[in-house]
Amino acid sequence: GRQGDGLAIAIGGAARGAGASQAAALLAEAFARTGRSVCLMDADLRAPSQARRYRLEGETDLLSVADGDARLEDALWPAGPEGLSILPAAAAPPRRADFWQAGAAEELLEALRRRFDVVVVDAPPPALTAEGRALAGLCDAALLTVRWGETGRAELSAAAAALRGAGAAAAGVLLTRATDAAAPARCRWTEGRFARFAEGFDE
Repeated sequence: GRQGDGLAIAIGGAARGAGASQAAALLAEAFARTGRSVCLMDADLRAPSQARRYRLEGETDLLSVADGDARLEDALWPAGPEGLSILPAAAAPPRRADFWQAGAAEELLEALRRRFDVVVVDAPPPALTAEGRALAGLCDAALLTVRWGETGRAELSAAAAALRGAGAAAAGVLLTRATDAAAPARCRWTEGRFARFAEGFDE
């Protein structure tokens, strides 16, 4: 991130259903376990999921802050592990997704970067949505998720091209829902460092 600011990372699927929200949650938790202050921001206004994942209930969410109806502090929800905060989003009409292409979105992200060491952005697919591309371009790094056995090469290529077009710093690809049989013998999910990363999730 910029000097004095936290690192912002956008995670979006190469296609819908590629596990971006789950990967974002796991990455945010992993950063928090290293002692960093972390915000997991649910920025997929078309299909938000983090409030449900962390069993959060309330009317104060990301759009409440963006509309000036609530303070940022009132919309942040602490979650385990220690150091992790969630900025949830409620489902919104498609037109509200245009928020991410406006200056207010950049202001919100900058406020989070000043407050946290790491901001993990659960973003919509960049190849399918303008807001996904806008978010990726605002962050320091962008990751794509691909689902084993389902995401096609054409979808991945389109998503990578979308990131390039947005001027995003593509940092890598995350493979999701790979079965044990699909992994090389030296990388079995039940051995070594991979098992603990998926701890607590049933997919």
